[in-house]
Amino acid sequence: MRSTAYLVEKGGQRLFYTGDMFWINKEYHPLLEGIDLVVTEASFLRRGGMIRRDRATGVAYGHAGVPNLVELFRKFTANILFVHFGSWFYSNTRKSRRILAALGKENGVHVRAGYEGYELDLSDLR
Repeated sequence: MRSTAYLVEKGGQRLFYTGDMFWINKEYHPLLEGIDLVVTEASFLRRGGMIRRDRATGVAYGHAGVPNLVELFRKFTANILFVHFGSWFYSNTRKSRRILAALGKENGVHVRAGYEGYELDLSDLR
C-alpha cells in the first residue's frame, strides 16, 4: 500500500509528481529541497483526508487532505499543481478553485488546479 512518486530533473528545473499519498518519510525530504513544481492528487479537501489501516498488518494507507498536502509541500516548493480531484471539486469548480488559491496564499505558495488541456510553462513559475 505504498505510493509512488517521481522526481524529474532537466535543465536545472525539478518537478516532483506523486499520486494519492498521505506522507513522505523524512529520510526523503532532502531530495525534495528546491523543487520548482509539485504535481499531486487532490482526492479530499478536508484536513486529514482519508487514512485507513490494513486490519491484518496495521499499515496505514490512504489520501492526505489538500490542506495537509499544501502544508507538507510548502517546505520544498513555491508551486503546487493539483490534479485528479475528488467529487468535492466538481460540485462547484469556481468555488473550489478559490478555496485552493486561498489555501496557497495562506501558506505562501502558488496553488493551481489542473484540468483537461491545461498547459503550464515551467519558465513562468515564480
